[in-house]
Amino acid sequence: MNQLYYSDNLDVIRDHLPDDIDITYNAIGLVKKRLSDQFPGLEFAETGIPRSRENARQLAGNPFQFESWAVSLVGAQPFKSSGGGDSGIDGLLFFKDYEGAHYRIIVDVKSGLYHPKDIRARKQVMARGAVGGAESSQ
Repeated sequence: MNQLYYSDNLDVIRDHLPDDIDITYNAIGLVKKRLSDQFPGLEFAETGIPRSRENARQLAGNPFQFESWAVSLVGAQPFKSSGGGDSGIDGLLFFKDYEGAHYRIIVDVKSGLYHPKDIRARKQVMARGAVGGAESSQ
């Protein structure tokens, strides 16, 4: 069986690579998708990604990596706002219904519990028109 290896400490890997190579959960997710698309049925084992609550807690020490990992769990695409701040959207998942209408689902990652203020913030994101609704297929 083929193996994909990850490091629990991505900084160790980055110290030995050129600056223009990105080793993140986003990059790893893209490699996995491309392998699966190009070689249907290919089996590979993943090593070094969180598989337990404790490993996820350790990864939460790096909020950006935790967010990328969590977004990848649901197959969403990472979303980065152009303003630099937290836009309330960490990832987007796109789908098409049986009638051909396209939709977006927002992914918001929290490393703790949701609170009423989080629900209010989600409502504001939806009011901005950043998510949901059918879109043109063009």
